[in-house]
Amino acid sequence: MKHIVITHTISQGYIPAYRNEDGTPVIFKDESTATAEITDAMQAYNQARLNEGEYEDLMCEPEDWAVSVEEAEKEYGIKL
Repeated sequence: MKHIVITHTISQGYIPAYRNEDGTPVIFKDESTATAEITDAMQAYNQARLNEGEYEDLMCEPEDWAVSVEEAEKEYGIKL
């Protein structure tokens, strides 16, 4: 089942966290692929903070999460 990664913003509510160059949401082939993208992004962020010595800014929990395309449209009102 296809998934997207969403995040929540104060100004826009729930939105796709990743977009293609043309502005369309990135659609992953399954939940594990979407979750791997979240994990990779979080790891890259933390590594950059460690390299800068900013230990208090490390992320312990992801701010984004993977949901099925159907759930994104139905539950979160995201137009795909």
